[in-house]
Amino acid sequence: MSPRARDAPWLVVLGLIVAFHIIRGAWSDFAVFAVALLCAVGERPRVGVHVTPRTRHFWVPVAALICGLVLLWAPRHGLMAGLVTGGIGVYAFTLALGSHQPRDAPWAQFPTGARRALRHAVVAWACIIVLAGLWEATAYLTWRWGALPSDVMPSVSDLIDPLINTQIGKAIFLLAWLAGGVALSGRLRPAERRAD
Repeated sequence: MSPRARDAPWLVVLGLIVAFHIIRGAWSDFAVFAVALLCAVGERPRVGVHVTPRTRHFWVPVAALICGLVLLWAPRHGLMAGLVTGGIGVYAFTLALGSHQPRDAPWAQFPTGARRALRHAVVAWACIIVLAGLWEATAYLTWRWGALPSDVMPSVSDLIDPLINTQIGKAIFLLAWLAGGVALSGRLRPAERRAD
């Protein structure tokens, strides 16, 4: 069964990202997003599933703390940083695939006013992410096609790198990234279920 109509814009975004990495010739990035697109297209809605409360696992924040300390002191583009971030990515991927939570269940946990605020936050963050992606794509394509010098429209990474290259900036980024990941993993961790 195909995804719902409201998911179509995000499938288009994933498709554009896949096409962008083909243009870049970044085949490893292409493979990651192509797999994500295939998984999203092939997702089937979960019907008749009852979610029971999850058991909190203390090892998730402990593992996040260890990963954060390693990433704080490891060179950003070194082998160790690549292995740790890759491991985090694999864990997040397995959580997303193994979650048994019905897609609308998180919204049902909040009162109407809070749901409205959450929807506004989702739209706001989606706009930020899309705009950042458009900026990055435009910066790369204008540089590749020679339309603009690279210093006229720097990429997002060029703007952020000076901040993250400092230990304080790197620590703040890691704290926000890993804390957000731990919070989200609590919602995605598979729970016991039973079918109707």
